[in-house]
Amino acid sequence: MGELITYTIEVTAPRSYEIRFQEPEDQDAGLEINKSGSSVNGLFTKTHRAWYMMSTFKPAAYTLKGHTVRFRKKDSETWQKTTLPDIDITVTSLLQATEGTPLLKDIKPPLSLRDLSYIYIILAIAALIIALIIYFMLRKKKYAGEPIIVPPPPHETALESLKVLMEKDYITSGRVQEFYVELSDIVRHYLEDRFYFKAPEMTTEEFLVHLKNAHQLKPAHKGLLSEFLVQCDMVKFAKHQPGEDEIRSSYDSAEHLVVETGAKGRGED
Repeated sequence: MGELITYTIEVTAPRSYEIRFQEPEDQDAGLEINKSGSSVNGLFTKTHRAWYMMSTFKPAAYTLKGHTVRFRKKDSETWQKTTLPDIDITVTSLLQATEGTPLLKDIKPPLSLRDLSYIYIILAIAALIIALIIYFMLRKKKYAGEPIIVPPPPHETALESLKVLMEKDYITSGRVQEFYVELSDIVRHYLEDRFYFKAPEMTTEEFLVHLKNAHQLKPAHKGLLSEFLVQCDMVKFAKHQPGEDEIRSSYDSAEHLVVETGAKGRGED
């Protein structure tokens, strides 16, 4: 009772034949056709199928009336037909008593979700709290004992680099161009770390254009920086050979720029 019954008719015929399935007649009361369909497969020999899906919720004995199948050759105008035999079906119920005991028990009454909603909420909150406790315990264990390293401010890094540069033997050994290349790099990287200028990636011309609209530096600092960069380019690219006093002046300009702009907060005048 309640199960779907599929009744299938299958006809195999040469491809030169046409096959027609007659629409099924109404069955006995209580036996209902829910769905039906048909298909054709094969190349030289065709297999024609028609199927009918039926169901009933009334235990009883039913008779499926024999369906009629019509057929003819494609070059003929005359249809022939054959009628299939009736089929008897007996529908029984599992709820019928067997020796006084039903095979199936009745379903339990529905349980209101409202009665359980607060339990789900409590369980969800408890699971979240436990997950957070485990997370912070693992995080604390992972980072326990590790020193917190705070990087030095950009101006201190730049001043230390300038000090190391002067300790090198560039000037006394006549390697003036290498001295200016490293001096320019120190200042450019300082400006990037201090003010987020992309100074190392720009040519001097590009940087000077960008510098005109930079509000982080005072006009005096902009002028000092422009002169410094132009002087570095003259040595690096124009083969200018500065004297010791000019070299010292370039170094002092770089140091002065870092000290003047590094002691105050980022972005302040």
